[in-house]
Parts: sequence; C-alpha cells; structure tokens
Amino acid sequence: MNDKHNLDIWMTVEQAAAYLKCSKSCIYHRVSRNDIPVSKSIGRLRFNRYALDRWMGVEPTDTARGI
Repeated sequence: MNDKHNLDIWMTVEQAAAYLKCSKSCIYHRVSRNDIPVSKSIGRLRFNRYALDRWMGVEPTDTARGI
C-alpha cells in the first residue's frame, strides 16, 4: 500500500474504536471535546485513518507497511 491509499480510508465509530483500541464511548467523548480528527457526513461520524495516525503521532508510512 502507498500513502495515497491511506488518505482514502474512512472508518465508522466502531472501526475507529477498534483501530485505536478504545471504547466507542471514549471516541464519542473525544468528539464532543473536539479532541480527535473527525468528519461529519450526513449526520454520521467518519474518521480518516491517515488523520488518526498523525493525531497519534504515528508516521503514516509505518502503518501503510503494517508496522
């Protein structure tokens, strides 16, 4: 995979919680505090994997390689 592919990966609340290894309530709490990168699309929360990686301080190229 390349970085461009990572830019297109969007996740639901459930997927983002699993990816970040936290609960859905933790995700909702962070969204309410504007403490996590999120997009609202037609009333639904979506999380971009690349934005989450950067927010966590992970180099996106590392996750693209599965590290």
